[in-house]
Amino acid sequence: MAGNTVIDAMWDDSPIDVSTEVNFIWSIANKLRGPYQSDKYKDVIIPMVIIRRFECALAPTKQAVVDKYKENPNFPPKAMYRISGFQFYNTR
Repeated sequence: MAGNTVIDAMWDDSPIDVSTEVNFIWSIANKLRGPYQSDKYKDVIIPMVIIRRFECALAPTKQAVVDKYKENPNFPPKAMYRISGFQFYNTR
């Protein structure tokens, strides 16, 4: 037992080089980004996040709204609000 050395990972001061992984991730992000420049992300990403949040909120009632819309495309919007549970709905 005298020959075994125990290294406590919490106190290991040796630096870890993750620059290769970071560069790899940024290269993928740049390919996925396409023509968008970094200062234009907010013009695309923020609206997409909001749309996705709406979609998630409507998920439990979406099929009922779609079925009612297929049954009667002229169904009153206020009645659709009741079905969706929000003051918005999606028929697609």
